[in-house]
Amino acid sequence: MGSLTVLFESNEDLATLQKVDQNIHLSNYVKKVILGAAWGSVRAYYDASNPVAASGTATLVSVPADDTITIGGVTLTAKASPANENQFNQSGNDGADATSLAAIISAHSVLGKFVSASANSNVVTITSRLLGQIGNLLTLARTGTAITLSGATLANGTGGPASAPVVLD
Repeated sequence: MGSLTVLFESNEDLATLQKVDQNIHLSNYVKKVILGAAWGSVRAYYDASNPVAASGTATLVSVPADDTITIGGVTLTAKASPANENQFNQSGNDGADATSLAAIISAHSVLGKFVSASANSNVVTITSRLLGQIGNLLTLARTGTAITLSGATLANGTGGPASAPVVLD
């Protein structure tokens, strides 16, 4: 069993919201947001009981410079001297490289919102922050042969929403 959750946030004052029939007001509000006449957001999703996060692994073995891993469309590149958040350390030590990759993933300004990562030896475990089967949609890809992925997507997420929340910002 689960529940439908709708989060409604608006810049319109609370007195206005209380005076108007909520169904009509929500409809008008959504139109205003779409047209850019109001600020706010509507988030709706279905929550199943006890959702489990999806996860996947990347195993690093002698990763050369410029090999890449792509997670959910964000590409991270191995570099001897990483210069930004889209680069991880390629030192020649598999454990150190895995630790660098995990840290970059978890701290990344985009990826860090959707996944976390941890390293154990030369294996990086990537875990969806989006609980449930929605995490199974996060893609994994790589260039080169030095990074072995557990699959083309994160896997084994169960329960929770089957699709992304509807968000109007």
